[in-house]
Amino acid sequence: MRIPEALTQALSLSNDATLTPLDGGAVNHIYKLEDKSRHLLVKWLGEDTFSGIDRKAQFHLQQQLAGCSIAPQPLWMSDDDHWWVEQFETRQPGVVTPALLGKVLAHIHQLPITGPYLNLPARLQHYFSLADLATDSELAMQASELIQRLKNHPDVAGDLVCGHNDLSAGHLLRLKPLMLIDWEYAGQVSRYFDIASCCAINQFESGQQQQLFQAYAQCSGIGLHHILEHVSFYQRVVGITEALWHAALKATSNAM
Repeated sequence: MRIPEALTQALSLSNDATLTPLDGGAVNHIYKLEDKSRHLLVKWLGEDTFSGIDRKAQFHLQQQLAGCSIAPQPLWMSDDDHWWVEQFETRQPGVVTPALLGKVLAHIHQLPITGPYLNLPARLQHYFSLADLATDSELAMQASELIQRLKNHPDVAGDLVCGHNDLSAGHLLRLKPLMLIDWEYAGQVSRYFDIASCCAINQFESGQQQQLFQAYAQCSGIGLHHILEHVSFYQRVVGITEALWHAALKATSNAM
């Protein structure tokens, strides 16, 4: 694949550099860039017209995370936020269980990092506006009610942590040392939203969720009953957020 001139100049690439497509997400395109002894991961973000993510803030956050050796080192981002380059990290196969993810979440949540605040009512409203739903649709009514409830549900300071907010089993590259990828939705948020997000994205059934909750309780020192009480609310938040995200993606894709 031909390497864009912006990357060649910014990274001082040689004529031997190669760019190979990798599996990406619903919005981003991912590539492996190799140039002699350098191995980099390149993300094309230019088609993201709906996420509302502050890429520069996320770049700064990942620099902090890389300093804790838990995320790949980000190296460069274009001025227009369309290109993102980070160090390529090798995946080490391993069995990822719900209990393991509970331990990983507890570890993330104790990191001394302050990320951008994830304003859940504002994020939901952003997706809601882009989704262009009929006002009498079930999702629109549920979203409107939940947005108002979140505004009346202030975050508890002790519950705010740096959350990954998209922790699937596939985002765990290796265990020793721990390395996670795809931090683009990360930010300061209630720990219970991050826990609920992890359960949802991995499609955990009730028994698997219990394993995750128990492991998190053991590692964090927070009572299991307290975790269950708070996660139940955020599971609904995550469900509505996911539905609005897909509706917004569909609406903006159709408009292009």
